[in-house]
Parts: sequence; C-alpha cells; structure tokens
Amino acid sequence: MSFLLLAGVLLVFYLVPYYSALRLDDTSVVVPLFQFVPLFVLILSSIFLHELLTIKQLVGFIFILYSGYALSVDKMDFSIFRPRKMLWLMMLSSLIYATVLVLFRSVVKSENFWVTISYEMMGGGIGAIILLGYVGVNRFKKVVKQIVPLFGIVSANNGIALVAQVSEGYALSLVPASFVSIIGGIQPLFLLFMGYFLTKALPHFIHENINMAMMKKKVVVIFFIFIGLYLIYF
Repeated sequence: MSFLLLAGVLLVFYLVPYYSALRLDDTSVVVPLFQFVPLFVLILSSIFLHELLTIKQLVGFIFILYSGYALSVDKMDFSIFRPRKMLWLMMLSSLIYATVLVLFRSVVKSENFWVTISYEMMGGGIGAIILLGYVGVNRFKKVVKQIVPLFGIVSANNGIALVAQVSEGYALSLVPASFVSIIGGIQPLFLLFMGYFLTKALPHFIHENINMAMMKKKVVVIFFIFIGLYLIYF
C-alpha cells in the first residue's frame, strides 16, 4: 500500500518539473525529452524487478526509443541534449514518472489490479492536496475562476487522461514495465496521424507541418517502430 500511495503522489509531482521545463523552452524542444522515461524504466526495472531484456528485445527497444524521438521533432537536432536547466528538469520528470511505473509494476504483478489502481489514485489525491497546500487556497481559487469558461474541455481532457492511466496500469499487470514504457514512447506516432487529419479537417484550429518531405521522413521512422515491435514481441 505504501508503494502504491507513493506512486500516486509521484504521479502528480512529475508534472512540476515537466511544466517548469515548458516555461523555459518551446514545447517542440521539451516534449521529445520525455523519451528519457523508457530508458530510466529499463534501468530501474532491471535493478529492482530483475526484468531483463534479451539482446534482440534490447535492439528493438533502441529502435523504438530512437524512432519516438525522431517523430517528436521536425529535424534531428541533438543540441537539445546540451546541459542546461530545462534538460535537467526533464530528466528529473522522466525519472519520477519511471519510478511510478516500476513501483506500480512491483505490486500489480502479484495483486488484484482494481485494488492496486485504487490505492494509486488515492496517492494522487494526497499529492494534489500537498501541492494545494504549497500553492495556497486563494491562488488556487483565482486559477479556477480563470478556467471556468474552459471547464468542458478541462473535464474531457482529465477524463481521457484517467482512461489512459488505467489502461497503462492494466498493461503493467500483464507485461514487464520496460515493455509498457517503450510502447508508450510511440505516442508521437498517434500525434502524427491526429495532427495530419485535424490539420486537414480544422486548418484554422490546428496547423501541423504536413508537407510531403516531412511525411515521407515520418513514414520511414514508423517503419523502424514496427521493426522494433517485431524484435521485442516475436
């Protein structure tokens, strides 16, 4: 129970360095650095859960890790990895989230899933209360008033996030944490297709770079993702 409550608290706290990094740099620079998560999960799960990958699975892991980063950026610019405050914040955020996955996996692999996820959600509530105490009630009320016009969007977003969190937790009850984290690393693949179709359907609302040269590059990267998936699972 202690592990799960801690995981829930950390599930809230990982957002603090993440959003702090977003205040310092562009989204297109910050978000790709969340690809540190699978790497940290691989290290932590190997040490604490003794979930080791075969050489073939490790190669597939590297394929997907690289592809997830390549899909997240418009051009391969490794200068974003130069030491600076934003990089350290994203590494901290990624490490905290990786710890959440490993803690949850350590319990759920031998306990009832719904009881396990319930305790983690309780921990999330505790984490939210801790942050509220730090921010202060008056400041919190001010922010709430500002987002009232967007209540429907915020509620829908949180509902989808909850479904995603439960789905990820259930996946952790089935397979090693490193598998779950690296599959989560292909989120940019979904963003690619969503960005393309939404740009076509709602060009005044969403505008992504969908020129032919860029799409060809993305298709090649997607091919590498499927190679990685094959190496991991077959």
